[in-house]
Amino acid sequence: MTQTVQLSQFGLGKLSNGLYAAFLNVFSTFVQKATPAKLGLKADDFTKFQQLLAQLDDAVLQVRKEQLTQELDQLDTQRDQVLRFLLSSI
Repeated sequence: MTQTVQLSQFGLGKLSNGLYAAFLNVFSTFVQKATPAKLGLKADDFTKFQQLLAQLDDAVLQVRKEQLTQELDQLDTQRDQVLRFLLSSI
């Protein structure tokens, strides 16, 4: 006999992209361990889900890199200003 358990809704839309991707990765790991067939999922659907999840992971990683690059650029500018001040003070 198959037992269906409905998960309560908890507002996935409120998560940031990174947290949403992390949640989906945990879900994907759960499905892999339990196997899609035991969970009543089609293997093709889960394969497509994994492909889309990989794209989401890549997009989130790209955004993180861009944010880090912006922060590094700002820090470089501040460092240069401090260096100019120190050199002009000598």
